[in-house]
Amino acid sequence: MTNSQRLAMVRDCLECWLKDQDTYKENDESILRETILIRNEFFCGRQFHLRHHHAIWFIEEDELKIYGPDRALAAVFDSQQITTAGESEPQILRLPAPAQDTEIRRAA
Repeated sequence: MTNSQRLAMVRDCLECWLKDQDTYKENDESILRETILIRNEFFCGRQFHLRHHHAIWFIEEDELKIYGPDRALAAVFDSQQITTAGESEPQILRLPAPAQDTEIRRAA
């Protein structure tokens, strides 16, 4: 998975969390801007600025922390939760079964 694909999953996780909030109103709370976070000259994550909340994604820990309007920690998502956010059911990869009449050769 590329960094841009993972970043898209983080954005989706944040938006799913926002839609689950009781105070969510359409077009009222969305990502207004993003800031790249750099520590000791190395990329370490992104900060998402919203109208009432802000969130920080730490790339090394692969953790998303969301803060409320009062700057108190509102939610924390780990790597697995970010990956599965918004999925209605797990994605399963199915491989086609080999045909019965074809010979399977093994590498020596």
